[in-house]
Amino acid sequence: MQSIIILYILIAFFASISVAYFQYLYKVKTKAKRGTLLFILKSISLFLLLLLIINPKITTTTLENSKPTLSILVDNSESISYLEQDENAGNAVKAIENNSDLKKRFNIETYSFGKTVNTLDSLNYSDRQSNISNALNQFKEIYANQTAPIILLTDGNQTYGSDYS
Repeated sequence: MQSIIILYILIAFFASISVAYFQYLYKVKTKAKRGTLLFILKSISLFLLLLLIINPKITTTTLENSKPTLSILVDNSESISYLEQDENAGNAVKAIENNSDLKKRFNIETYSFGKTVNTLDSLNYSDRQSNISNALNQFKEIYANQTAPIILLTDGNQTYGSDYS
């Protein structure tokens, strides 16, 4: 809050107490409990009324520490098995997923891509086409306002789509 708003609130507090004091306690001949109770109620009600007129804006800021997402994109096209790199690709994915340092720093998500992008259940290297630029563009849109590194495991042979480089 700004300091001027705090000053207004303090002035409202003292004004409400002084108005209630002059109405119920100043130059009163008998000191009754009823007058003290009315003084308290009048002070509170006037203060709340003046607080509504001042209308202070209270903002809260919450900070949340969250791990960035590490996306692993694995080419699931026939060219990987043709080049006899299917076992190496599977081992690389398992090594990245089981790395404890990476697990501490990132939320690891694995995806396979050919012509379309899918979550990685298993690699069968049966897609006839690979569209690397489509896969990269999809993750660029999903994580546009976040820090999200991508690991791309591919042979680099793109048979469909625009140039990814």
